[in-house]
Amino acid sequence: MIGSSEIIPQPQIDWHASHGLLVVIPNYRLAPQVNGATSLADSVEAYDWATSGLADIMKSQHGVDVSAASIAVMGHSSGGTIALHVGSCRPTKAVTAFYPSLYFSDE
Repeated sequence: MIGSSEIIPQPQIDWHASHGLLVVIPNYRLAPQVNGATSLADSVEAYDWATSGLADIMKSQHGVDVSAASIAVMGHSSGGTIALHVGSCRPTKAVTAFYPSLYFSDE
């Protein structure tokens, strides 16, 4: 319901970037306007764009090759859960999840 990419701690972003990882932290649509499945789909779509459209831009404008071997997926809270989801269905170098929800069946 609340949150944005700005929640990710800058030192974590800097650490990943200093180790040669591409860090792209997109925002996704929040509840109650959409359900969790839509947020998951948004994030997978953002990953797919990062490895295609963004990859083309980075190569042509900066000479940087973008591949799954250089992508770190990050998120905080619900975003951490989404990061774990993206890491489970797309190839990544790393997944960093801050305070994710892990056990949905646990009351």
